[in-house]
Amino acid sequence: MKVLKTILVVLIVLGALATIVINGYNIYLLKSKSKTQSTATTAPPTAPASPSFVWGATIRPFALNSGKPATSIDQQFKYVTELFPKGACVRANVETSEKVNDAIIAAKKKYNTTLYIVLEEKMNFDDQQDYKKMAQDFAEKIVGRYKDQVEYYQLMNEVSGVVYSKDDEKGDKLDAGYGLKMNKNRYENVLTYTKAMSNTIRKIDPRAKIILSGHWVLIKPVLQLIKDGVDVDIVGWNWGSGLSNNPGVIEIGDYGVLNIPVEVHKIRKKFWIVEANRDDGSVGGKEQDQASTIASLATVAKSNKYITGYFHFVLTDTRDEGPAGQLGLVTITQKGDAWVFGAKKPAFSALQKAAAN
Repeated sequence: MKVLKTILVVLIVLGALATIVINGYNIYLLKSKSKTQSTATTAPPTAPASPSFVWGATIRPFALNSGKPATSIDQQFKYVTELFPKGACVRANVETSEKVNDAIIAAKKKYNTTLYIVLEEKMNFDDQQDYKKMAQDFAEKIVGRYKDQVEYYQLMNEVSGVVYSKDDEKGDKLDAGYGLKMNKNRYENVLTYTKAMSNTIRKIDPRAKIILSGHWVLIKPVLQLIKDGVDVDIVGWNWGSGLSNNPGVIEIGDYGVLNIPVEVHKIRKKFWIVEANRDDGSVGGKEQDQASTIASLATVAKSNKYITGYFHFVLTDTRDEGPAGQLGLVTITQKGDAWVFGAKKPAFSALQKAAAN
């Protein structure tokens, strides 16, 4: 069991892909740690009336040419608008290159989409630094440059994974729910950072909506950050098919059913699935399996009155090795010395149809 927990912690910090790959182990871990029995569920509160639904996908500017000047941004925006012709939102991480970020803005204007930027920078939240100033400086640099041009900003990526603490970690810990813990020092640093960033965004671009994202079953740390003053409009969640085929809803052994969209609705915030896919994409020639999984996830999400947004992760395959390179809806192929986009996978039309229905 300790081996599984160690593997879990190592994988969590690897980011969104790790979240997808280890879902099965996470569920097993929680079942083994369950201590209380839940035999009944409380009726959910009344849902907001007819919320609009936001469809989108995450692009990778360097999908074709890792580490080199981005050349595929325009084509990726075109793919997203084909997926969601009634209204598309493009999600992308902020890049270190202003030239690349400017190209994303230019494509957004060309294709008349909305834009969702993840404000993520490499940080070590175990240190003792001026996290407030770092967050303010980063937000002023990015949000100040693109004021009134970005509809949604996400604070960091998966704050839940950053604050999560393994059992053998030293230092003070806080309750993270479901028998899990978070590191107190990292939580306080993340709180300082995200609170300062959200406040800075509000001052610079008050029309922009702010998103805080989590993963797995770590909803308590996200709700605690909001309670402690992080000002957001939307809670986003990363969801791999290994968690369940009902996005945002998972049965946790003896703990019963966790319904994350309902928990978020209780604090009057919108809830989006911001990264979704079949756990291994289309690895091993499983393109039809990926298509059916995505169709199911998207359809169920859209039918849930507490979910108002759904984003596929990621739009196209990349040159990464293993599952990380085959999570897309569009293949890539090599022609001579160059890499180009290839055929659309069955999952492309599956998601397109799910969004259109």
